[in-house]
Amino acid sequence: MKYFFILTSLLVFLAAKSAHAENIELLYINANVGASAGGHTALKLGDDVFHYQFFPDQRFLLVREPWPHFRLIYNRLRNRTIYSATCLVSKTSYKKIKSKFTTILASQQADFYHERLLQEQLDILGNLLSGNISMDVVGLGFFDPTKKESEFGVSLRSYIQKALGNDFLVRKKRLLDAGLQKIIFPEKGSLDDSPPSIE
Repeated sequence: MKYFFILTSLLVFLAAKSAHAENIELLYINANVGASAGGHTALKLGDDVFHYQFFPDQRFLLVREPWPHFRLIYNRLRNRTIYSATCLVSKTSYKKIKSKFTTILASQQADFYHERLLQEQLDILGNLLSGNISMDVVGLGFFDPTKKESEFGVSLRSYIQKALGNDFLVRKKRLLDAGLQKIIFPEKGSLDDSPPSIE
């Protein structure tokens, strides 16, 4: 009876302590052939799994995936065993760790956004310097007066002009010209525009 009381007290204490704690799981995925020959590690925080992944463009990036998707890819499809070690941490520590990984992801996304923006500007400037100032504009072919149109094309063009006005192409051209001017002669700090937010 004495041992039962001690055991019960211990379980109540541990349950009370765990109510103020969170689980972090360190995952180890066993080795496979090729690029996976060294095995793989990840951190599971709730339903999210954070891990670094090597991409074909030679980048080693942090990735966040839902646990069911991660398990499907590594365990079911690639037939790799996943080992888990659980660590109990305080809710404060848990939030700090998850926040840090999320911040790294947001920073990566901001870097990609700025890199893409710079590449677009370089492409446009390269075209301008080479004398190739033509630009692809999706859907502009609907308004080519030299093009023989189907009945559907005529109907669509008429609908768009009624909805947006007969001068909407002129207005769009002005907007594009203004956009090109900003790219060619950017204002100071224009690359600091806010990147898309991460969820």
